[in-house]
Amino acid sequence: MQNAMPGSRYSTVAVLPKRKKKELSSTFVFSFILIPQIAFVLKIVAWTEKTVHKHPDMVSRIKIGTTVENNPLYVLKIGKKDERRKAIFMDCGIHAREWISPAFCQWFVYQATKTYGENKIMTKLLDLNEFLCSSCVQH
Repeated sequence: MQNAMPGSRYSTVAVLPKRKKKELSSTFVFSFILIPQIAFVLKIVAWTEKTVHKHPDMVSRIKIGTTVENNPLYVLKIGKKDERRKAIFMDCGIHAREWISPAFCQWFVYQATKTYGENKIMTKLLDLNEFLCSSCVQH
């Protein structure tokens, strides 16, 4: 099962014998590794924009800097906009080709926006803190 998961460390390229790896062209490597990662990043960026648009009272997107390639780095800020509270930073996309940590951030943001006001624990968490979620550092 792990071999079939896109982005896992057991990807198709990683399990090839050494002599085959040398024969791979850069186009082949690009198509197997970089294109899926770029598509993944673009999906996360689109999701963040959609989430901010859907929940403007609770979610905002903040630029925290730029990459070495001059691409913007964003975090989602979840919480009340009118108050300053303690911040919890969730860095969910720091390791390349890991799918579960960005997925967890997306799940957390979804649950926070869906259950705020209904779930006592989530409501208290968001009343006392603000969450800064970095789903992806590669953009």
